[in-house]
Amino acid sequence: MLLSIIQQEALEQARKHGGRLIRWSGGCWTFQGAAIIEGDSGSKAIPEWHCTTNTIFALMRRGYILMEDWKSCTLVESLPSLKSINMRDMLEHRHLNS
Repeated sequence: MLLSIIQQEALEQARKHGGRLIRWSGGCWTFQGAAIIEGDSGSKAIPEWHCTTNTIFALMRRGYILMEDWKSCTLVESLPSLKSINMRDMLEHRHLNS
């Protein structure tokens, strides 16, 4: 299953930052400690690197990440209890059989 460039970037950013991404108050997702870029005259500040909720949901559907709550998500590969389970295979099998 091919991942988009932003999906690949999201996985890489999560790997670089402890296996987690967090939801920014503006509705995008980033990593803890991301540099914040101030907006131009009246626009909101945003994290230097960020992705949309759609990207996070796509990675969840593909079994790459788990969302604990609406504010954070974790890479499946970084969860010791799930390392022996191939979540991607499970989800693909479930999807193909539905």
